[in-house]
Amino acid sequence: MTTRAVNVAVVGTDVIGAGWVTHFLAHGFAVTATDPSQGAASRLRNWIDDSWPVVERRGLADGASRDQLTFTPDVGSAVRNADFIQASGPERLDIKHALIVSIESVARAEAIIASS
Repeated sequence: MTTRAVNVAVVGTDVIGAGWVTHFLAHGFAVTATDPSQGAASRLRNWIDDSWPVVERRGLADGASRDQLTFTPDVGSAVRNADFIQASGPERLDIKHALIVSIESVARAEAIIASS
């Protein structure tokens, strides 16, 4: 059986998005996160640092590491090479629609786009 790396992108890093980033990192995936909010990168890293001891107690996948996180403020850079894209924007239909359109404009055709 052959396995391949899955590149994960998470768009939006407030509470829900930060939870997804932590989940994917704990399962051994490389994650590129993006959020245009001022200070989003440091808030995300603080969230992960605060959550990591709990994640460690629950068990980490082989290769799981906080160091597998990359952050960029640019949505295109985050999703361009992703296999799986988790969109976690605000719960407003107009914003969700615009977010998905912006993701689809640069994502690979075979990328899976999920929304929460």
